[in-house]
Amino acid sequence: MKLLLTNCLEDSRAYIQSKYPPLGLGYLASYVRQNVSGVEMRIATSDVETAIAEFRPDVVGISSVSQNFNKARELASICRDAGARVVIGGIHISSLPSCLNKHMDVGVVGEGEDTLVELLRLYDGAWSANGLRKVAGVVYHQGNTIELSSARTAIEPLDRLPLPARDLLKNEGNEAYMFTSRGCPYRCTFCASSRYWSHYRRFSAQYVLREIKDLLTRYPHVRSIKMFDDLFIADRQRLKQVVELVRSEGLQKRIRFIVSATANLIDDEVASLLREMNVTEVGMGLESGCSKTLAYLKRGVTSVACNENAVRKLKDNGIWVTGSFIIGAPDETREDIMETLDFIRRVPLDSASVYVLVPYPNTPLWDIVIDRKLIPLDNIHDVDWSVLNVDFSVAQDQAPILSERLSRKELQELFRLCQKEHRRTRTKWALKLLVRQPSKVLNYTLRRMRRLV
Repeated sequence: MKLLLTNCLEDSRAYIQSKYPPLGLGYLASYVRQNVSGVEMRIATSDVETAIAEFRPDVVGISSVSQNFNKARELASICRDAGARVVIGGIHISSLPSCLNKHMDVGVVGEGEDTLVELLRLYDGAWSANGLRKVAGVVYHQGNTIELSSARTAIEPLDRLPLPARDLLKNEGNEAYMFTSRGCPYRCTFCASSRYWSHYRRFSAQYVLREIKDLLTRYPHVRSIKMFDDLFIADRQRLKQVVELVRSEGLQKRIRFIVSATANLIDDEVASLLREMNVTEVGMGLESGCSKTLAYLKRGVTSVACNENAVRKLKDNGIWVTGSFIIGAPDETREDIMETLDFIRRVPLDSASVYVLVPYPNTPLWDIVIDRKLIPLDNIHDVDWSVLNVDFSVAQDQAPILSERLSRKELQELFRLCQKEHRRTRTKWALKLLVRQPSKVLNYTLRRMRRLV
């Protein structure tokens, strides 16, 4: 059997979305290798149609986020025309299983490793409804209707997953990335990821160390590793163990780390631990400089004062801090958004990115979309999902606006002000980076130049 795995990338942002290899597919591939014999696999990160024509897979596994689901529908049709069976997975089909269309044989709802293995073991050229209903965590066709099987139990412990199959992925440049956990203990109003994973789970510190060492053995040119967890520091005890193991191997002298954090967990001890591990950059979703908006988005987890304090503690430890912010909450006014801009100007962030609030399926914001009919959902198979593009500058005229206080024109004007501030912080960041990490600036410049050729 031949299995092709791919991520759906939206054309206008394909470069950004493909900056890092799809480790999620790497986990699927390594798990299939471990549990199913006789499967030849490839992972296609670009030019998927050519890969289908040349590899001629029996099964194509497609992963898609909501804003790229238009592409997933097109690709599923191409696969069907090529005679391949289609398994659709990812956060969108998991949030809205009714989006399974006629070109998709089966959808994986939630975590995919165990489900994909069962599907491949069941495969006999086709999947029948009688067979699929016995597989937990799938959506499938039953005549003219769509059926959902029982929920899939989450993998526990995560350490039973093999390391991702990086040999099937392209690893270029001197920066790599890892996942050391799945999920998040918090439930921010806007976050679909925290609802996709059933609950917060983490790989052990020993597993994390093993993966770091394996990555550096395979790719000795790597100089920094970005931890793509929703929240790397969620478990303080594990953080201490990871730091101890990294230092015991002397890896902090060889590699820089970039991690994500949340302000309410940053104190003197955590900031010191991150410094000892050679974490050079921390990214935080600070979301707003307005107390009212911040409470709505983060559900009271943090405060504006706590956010500022966290930034300053990290900076005091010599760590760069990048912050992301969201504007356009339903009750947010122009004055509220200006408070966020004032926060960005006042607090010593190295970089600040501002986004317009996007309502994703399976979040509390989706109820607003339904109640106000912001997206026509009468025919789920004809919805233009590209309107959920996270880049408001690309989809200003089509994106669903949740604000009840600001018009689209007013929000566009405020977004342009925020973008101006973003460019200011990025320029400052680039100048600092040029001094501290000139090779990173050179590699970034070369990648941008290749895009123009």
